[in-house]
Amino acid sequence: MRKGFSFNRFLVLKTFDNQFIQRRPRPLKGFMHIVEIIVIVLVATILLLQLSHIPASESQWDRTKLQFHAEDMLFILNEKGYLDSPELYIEEIKVVLDNYLSKNTIYKLEMIDDMGISPIILNSIKNPVKASIFKIQPTNDPAEIVLSLGYRF
Repeated sequence: MRKGFSFNRFLVLKTFDNQFIQRRPRPLKGFMHIVEIIVIVLVATILLLQLSHIPASESQWDRTKLQFHAEDMLFILNEKGYLDSPELYIEEIKVVLDNYLSKNTIYKLEMIDDMGISPIILNSIKNPVKASIFKIQPTNDPAEIVLSLGYRF
């Protein structure tokens, strides 16, 4: 076995055949370990940052969820009788929509008949999801009532 002791900044090693070898100590060995650790941490950080900036694929779930909400809301409003003459029930329709839909959902309600498009509740929506229902108005004219939903962001 080798046994070593320090003598005047030299490392003295004793070999198996009782001879002594003098070697200089390597003071930079610990420093190199620290440099290796820093380089590995930097590479790992850069790699994780690059991976975090990969764009996620678009999900159609939000639009599907909005479509379900729009159809449900039209069914609820129709069952309550508010769509028979929606101009008379604007406040009630707003209360029902505000209570059911989330705060970041914008809605627009329009009636399309032979006179054209007449807005009942008007909000500007980018890329809306639309659901519609056909109703016979009190004047016996057919009309399509369109509910458009979208998100605020």
